Amino acid sequence: MIEEIFKAKISRCLDLLATSLKSLNRLNQSVKVELNDYYRIRNEVREAKVAFEEIKKELHRLFGPPPPYAPRDYERLRQENLEKVHLLIKSEEKEKIVEELLQDEIVSRFFLPEEVNLFVEKNFDSQKKGKRKLANFKARLFYEKIKEDLQQAEQLINLIKSKAT
Repeated sequence: MIEEIFKAKISRCLDLLATSLKSLNRLNQSVKVELNDYYRIRNEVREAKVAFEEIKKELHRLFGPPPPYAPRDYERLRQENLEKVHLLIKSEEKEKIVEELLQDEIVSRFFLPEEVNLFVEKNFDSQKKGKRKLANFKARLFYEKIKEDLQQAEQLINLIKSKAT
């Protein structure tokens, strides 16, 4: 149940960022920007930022270390729940990971196949090092995409701020 809410939060945040970036790019092309448009889009980006903070907390809860008071079977139950809602990657080869990611409805909706392929190629080795797990690749893909889009949106807002009248 909670994991499904997590996917809804990711979709909501990616939706907000996609519409905001589209509007920001359009406004960036114009010479003058209406204050109402600027504030509306700025608020959308702020809302996306708040959603991203919630997502980071959920990521830590779902994929981070278990709490010290957790029962013995906590990790096993968490893994089963994550598998049930398809938040874990089962494959261990680059090509199969790309295929598996592209089968996800959120990934196929917000990512181009080239983006997914490039992301897997770029992060495959680092995802296996340290405390990271290859199974959590999908969560990292969402996290990195939201983080990049949020940075881009904030840069565009700063550019447009000077045009707003």
